[in-house]
Amino acid sequence: MMSEMLPLMTQWIEGNRETIIRDLFTLVRVPSISDPESSVRPFGKPCQDALDTMYALAGQYGLTSEDYARTVGRVRLNQPDQPARTVGIWCHLDVVPVPNPEDWVYPPFEGTEVEGRYLIGRGIQDNKMPAVATLHVFRCLREMGIRLRRDWSLYLGTSEENGMDDVRWFVQNCPCPDLSLVPDTGFPACI
Repeated sequence: MMSEMLPLMTQWIEGNRETIIRDLFTLVRVPSISDPESSVRPFGKPCQDALDTMYALAGQYGLTSEDYARTVGRVRLNQPDQPARTVGIWCHLDVVPVPNPEDWVYPPFEGTEVEGRYLIGRGIQDNKMPAVATLHVFRCLREMGIRLRRDWSLYLGTSEENGMDDVRWFVQNCPCPDLSLVPDTGFPACI
């Protein structure tokens, strides 16, 4: 059945290209530089704003969100009727600082599409696009009425760029998925 759905899913993704890019640029506009020394615990207001942005996008598409102490966020695709094994897709919303934004050809915290095929902005590749892409895959599956046997969630960290204290905290305080996937590199076997 899934192979029959792939052309329809591809068509859905292509038909929603502008929305996906708009949502990505909305997230890029949040300068979510993780700061463990911030007075706004645990990693600063910009990281909290990035989580809130993803929660708002998820809600707009009928997906539910959970917040774990403003450290890690979760967006759920579905909640199976029967207890199911869980799959977590882990992304992070924090970005590396921009010491000299005036040196950028394109503004780092705007999001720019160049030549209709390049997306430029701080954090797009690492790791905001994978987060937004996963959100829209969840949206696609939901809108097409495809229910998966596993309980799939998108986990959103806020401290990957400065030591992964977000994941350490989560592992110590929350139940972890049975399987975790990490789309944060060009290497295809990050599980």
